[in-house]
Amino acid sequence: MAACAILVAVLIASPPPPEEHARALCLSGDHERALGILDALLDGPAGKAPEPARRLELEILRARCLFELGDYPACEARLKALLAGPAGPESPGRAECLARLAETLSLRGHHDEAIAALGDALRLGDAPALRRQTITVLLRACRAEAVLPHADALLAADPAEPFAHFARGLALAGGDRLQEAIEELAWGLALPGAARDARMALAQTLGKLDRPAQALAHLAEILAENPFDQEACYAAAQQLRRLKSPGTAEAAAGMQRYFLSLQEAFGETSRDPAFEAVGRAAQAALMRAGEWKRISAFDRALPEIRRAQAVARGDPEPWLYEADFWAAAGLLAEADLALARLDARAGGAAGDAAGQARKLRAALAAAMEKLRAQAGTPLGDARIAVARTAWQDSRPCLEALLGAAFAAGELELADRAARLLLARDPDSVRALAFLARRAATGALLPPRLHYLARLARLLPEDAGVAARLRDARARLRGEEPSAAGSPPPAR
Repeated sequence: MAACAILVAVLIASPPPPEEHARALCLSGDHERALGILDALLDGPAGKAPEPARRLELEILRARCLFELGDYPACEARLKALLAGPAGPESPGRAECLARLAETLSLRGHHDEAIAALGDALRLGDAPALRRQTITVLLRACRAEAVLPHADALLAADPAEPFAHFARGLALAGGDRLQEAIEELAWGLALPGAARDARMALAQTLGKLDRPAQALAHLAEILAENPFDQEACYAAAQQLRRLKSPGTAEAAAGMQRYFLSLQEAFGETSRDPAFEAVGRAAQAALMRAGEWKRISAFDRALPEIRRAQAVARGDPEPWLYEADFWAAAGLLAEADLALARLDARAGGAAGDAAGQARKLRAALAAAMEKLRAQAGTPLGDARIAVARTAWQDSRPCLEALLGAAFAAGELELADRAARLLLARDPDSVRALAFLARRAATGALLPPRLHYLARLARLLPEDAGVAARLRDARARLRGEEPSAAGSPPPAR
């Protein structure tokens, strides 16, 4: 019995073989550590190299890690080397390599090469997954006319496949077969991850058919989910102008002003796709984080910072950026924790990064000293409490800061506290109600619609919230608030 217990303990304590460990890390999303293990296995001494069949499998896994880390140039080079060697014409792994290469090429903007690679893969075996990927690449390349044969092939195998119907709708709309497109596009509304694009395509198609009210119903749904959707804002302003009914001119002007404010905040173009294409995924993510930070959309900035850290590959910048982010937000303890996380990483902060970390720590100490001078007032005590609290424990302190700032008439500080609170707790009724009130002007209609829609989901029995949401939807359609019935979007 004792011997069995010892054996079990030894088995539990024994680390998994490196190959299995790499696979497990890859499945868990820790692609950086998985890549390190795979590099050691595949580039180590020849005597310890895996057998050819296993080597190809691990090389494909290494290419996947590079892809997930956003290093598209390195991924492309690895895959092309495999296709020219171990994954040659007779290899069972060739189709998988071609499919991954196609996705990599497409994201780098090399659409012709991507389409050719998928054609080669399809000739090896006509799989539905390859057809779907081909459709995605063709749409990314703005070649809707070439989608129909692939969509029809999918529908021949499964007449009820939503993705194929939606793709067919996009192709029909691109070919000006608008009325036919409407029914097909509606399949995308129930397709996971495609509802926004389906609604936008329906709105554009309905607009071309001179049905602006129905187009606006779809645009309202997009803006209720994402008030920062510039394409939807611009389209809504255009469709409001086309209604030519009382109230629509003012609503269109307000929507146009809001669109221009978003365009100014984000810039007319973004460079993050260019950074992604050349394999600088961390910089691209930090650029997006900066865009969201500029408009105080902290709930959207934080995931981009985490994305940058996940693909950093030894670059300390994402952790320095995070520390600066928390310092600007007033969470000084969390900023210090971000620097501690940087120190705990392999290599820590060295060279210029170490100097920046020291300056940040000094700035955090100075900021804390400045806050202590405000102790003794409700607002000062609330700010100090937030500064001393880690992010994971910050909800009560942020609620207190929101209340104290509002009571003191510090509305900008209250706004920041509400947006931070929403990033910490997406279901915070207090934050949503405050932000909905702040967005009560005509030019801020999309944010008001968004916050009220979220409140209505959390408070389904609240008649006041329901009425204000109906009013917001009516205003977006250019109607008077009293005419607030909101029919479902046309399919």
